[in-house]
Amino acid sequence: MTIWRSVLCSMQCIRDEHVCKRLHLRDPDLPVMCVHGSFLRHQASIQRTGLLPGGYGEQLRRGDLPKVHIHMGVVQQRNAGANDAVLRRGSTLAVYVDIRKAMKDGIKFYRTDGGAIITRGNRNGVLEPKYLTAYELLDGPRPGDSFVR
Repeated sequence: MTIWRSVLCSMQCIRDEHVCKRLHLRDPDLPVMCVHGSFLRHQASIQRTGLLPGGYGEQLRRGDLPKVHIHMGVVQQRNAGANDAVLRRGSTLAVYVDIRKAMKDGIKFYRTDGGAIITRGNRNGVLEPKYLTAYELLDGPRPGDSFVR
């Protein structure tokens, strides 16, 4: 078990550029908007603090390694909603993220092979509230939803 924990920890330390495609403001396929799936019970904390990588509570209690990235789905069109993006299973809150504004401030974003957008946030590991543009209450858990499509 200790060997596997070491391997997993090493995998999380791999530089993002080597495992994901770095996004740039000039990219023609840069998403208009991204959306992060969360839970209504976290909305006040998110509005106050911003988005943090998940897993610092439940995962650590289970003995798993915490996440290092904030995961988001892509909203393809300007007037599209969270239903057009793939969110975390069971999400009850959609948090919209203006990645262009964040990128202009130096926040790095990456696209995974599965199409998700990820970031480590600022140097403190936070995607600040100033980049969060809207919150949408979802209709409860949606079977089959996940982080990536």
